[in-house]
Amino acid sequence: QIAKHDSNAASHVASEKLFGKWLVEDIAGRGVIDNAQTTIQIDKDGKVFGSTGVNRYMSRATIDDQRIKFEPGPATTRAAGPPALMDQESSFLAALHKVSKYRVDNNGLLFLLDEQGSVLLRASSME
Repeated sequence: QIAKHDSNAASHVASEKLFGKWLVEDIAGRGVIDNAQTTIQIDKDGKVFGSTGVNRYMSRATIDDQRIKFEPGPATTRAAGPPALMDQESSFLAALHKVSKYRVDNNGLLFLLDEQGSVLLRASSME
């Protein structure tokens, strides 16, 4: 859900860039397994869903200016995969839990950051 008190036009434009479907290209500086697409879709109503590369997941996010917080969880399907993919899934879900800020750079890449501003996830638009 988007905070209603946000009247700053620049903030609104920044949050508009956040919405859509993203392909995760890096998790905590460790890259990703190329053929296992980890995705994240963020809708304007705060719904978040995608694929970990093995399982589907869904959650909700609270978005306020450049801040974003994902609800604990998220809910996932329970398929098992090869150990490397399961490790990547665990890393992705752990990173998602630590996210508190975001930015979209001039190249259109999404960076999900922790409270200190360290990059946890980097993603490119799939739209």
